[in-house]
Amino acid sequence: MAVGLLSSCVLMVLGIFPSIYKMNKGAWNQTEALTLTQEKMDEILSTASFISQTPLSDSPTSLPNCTRQWWGSSDPYGNPDIQQITVQVSWREETRTRTVSLTSLLSP
Repeated sequence: MAVGLLSSCVLMVLGIFPSIYKMNKGAWNQTEALTLTQEKMDEILSTASFISQTPLSDSPTSLPNCTRQWWGSSDPYGNPDIQQITVQVSWREETRTRTVSLTSLLSP
């Protein structure tokens, strides 16, 4: 009886591992996407010049099935000397698309 109970407990614990792996992989992907948005935003802000309002993009290799886009837009408060910058990373995770965005203001 003890062996049966122990076997049941071991099987339940082993059944949890795929879920834990999936959650860890999703968290890693989100962390990597946030890192990619921050790197691009830092690069843009370091130039201290306005960027195109037409979205530009690349596909970083550090996150599979990933597209990173960035664009500028007018200041939401109406100041012509400030540009709003948005960087967005999207990636496929199983059957859905996940996205993270970072927005900042730039004053050259």
